[in-house]
Amino acid sequence: MKQIGIEELKVLQLEILQKVHDFCEANDIKYSLAYGTLLGAIRHKGYIPWDDDIDIMMVRDDYERFITLFHKTRPDYLDIMSPEINPNYYAPYANVYDRRTLLVEPNSEHFQNKGPSDNIGVKIDIFPLDYLPAKAKKYYKLLKYAHDVNSIMYCKRHKPTLSNGLFCYIKEYLIRLVFAPIKYRYFQDTLIRKVKAVEHSCMIGNVVYASNIELFSLNNMKYMDKVIFENREFYSVHDYDTVLSQLYGDYMTLPPKELQRYSHGFKAYWK
Repeated sequence: MKQIGIEELKVLQLEILQKVHDFCEANDIKYSLAYGTLLGAIRHKGYIPWDDDIDIMMVRDDYERFITLFHKTRPDYLDIMSPEINPNYYAPYANVYDRRTLLVEPNSEHFQNKGPSDNIGVKIDIFPLDYLPAKAKKYYKLLKYAHDVNSIMYCKRHKPTLSNGLFCYIKEYLIRLVFAPIKYRYFQDTLIRKVKAVEHSCMIGNVVYASNIELFSLNNMKYMDKVIFENREFYSVHDYDTVLSQLYGDYMTLPPKELQRYSHGFKAYWK
């Protein structure tokens, strides 16, 4: 197989993003650029020079509708994979990917050709944003616990090591011992829906896969602006300053030189 270089990889990812954007506009689905992609759009008008992936986010309702419609349509050479489609999928969020390619992450258990869901290609990540009642501390703690469990279970591709300390090492193995025999995703999804049912919240956040549960105003996803990313227009939350400040602090200041490096370590190939 022919390996895909970093610049060609970015071209493929950008084309996937464009087709997802067009699909969302045609089906009245709201999305926003997210994380490093949003930061890149605001600070660099495109990719952060040392970044090599694309992230977008949708409120849970739009996210589920997007998965259903996109999976039925599968435009051109694209496909979608998510735990809603395949419960055994390694990621707790959705990926839209190019079927003509193969993505390989070294030292990752889930890329050992164990099943059809493992053989995804060059992709973009799509994260759901779930309702988080800011005043419901009891449920917030439960969701935080569910998030911790999820993070450990889905990081099983990287085996626990003592590098993070003996406590973390034991904690990870105990959580896997308890949750491996059950549907831990069902445990998390039940909590998410319970919170939503208790109180219609004005707050949302990425519960399924983040270093911390973020709290954003739901209004931020109601009003979108178009921003420039690699000479194209895509949607961004209106108040991107609040979102980026919460995530990165002084986000317009470049990190130290030693941190300006590619971090994902995956390789991509044409099939």
